[in-house]
Amino acid sequence: MEPILDDFSFPEKEPTELLSSAISKMQFVYSKSSYPIVDDNEPSPIPESGCSDNELSGLEQSIEMRLPGSYKGLLKEYRYLALSDSCSVLGIHREGEAGYGGPWLSDQHEEGHNWLVVGRYWRYADGDDLLMDPETGAVYVYLHEYEGRVEFFANNISAAVYRMVFEVSDEEYAEIYEFEEEI
Repeated sequence: MEPILDDFSFPEKEPTELLSSAISKMQFVYSKSSYPIVDDNEPSPIPESGCSDNELSGLEQSIEMRLPGSYKGLLKEYRYLALSDSCSVLGIHREGEAGYGGPWLSDQHEEGHNWLVVGRYWRYADGDDLLMDPETGAVYVYLHEYEGRVEFFANNISAAVYRMVFEVSDEEYAEIYEFEEEI
């Protein structure tokens, strides 16, 4: 069966370096645009602080599982990430803050498999989800418009964030965010 997702090559970098590169790129993209509009009701797309250990313990209790280390590490640093209108990493929002949603355990995406739903990936179609294997921390994409296919996306959540950011070309970012200058 032919893969649906486009090929993507990762650089030889540690996960923390991949995540840092992706965050820097999105901060730059956001600085060149009027998006996202942040007001008192909307959370920042890239939070300046992460979750506390108590918040993470509460999340683990609510979904009744221990979070994979890479995902827990990302949430400790950023709480969640909104990389665009169509790509995000779900997490924990501050009390009273409107949010992008939190992760949940799902047995509905693929028969016989429990996935941790950790994000939205609407590059191919609205409603596609980022799924994490709770045992390995590897990230997959659920492609609902392709008969619910599940395809490998990245080895960990940091690499998944890197891929979501860098699979979009500078020209696409300029078009999406209506830049008046090249990036």
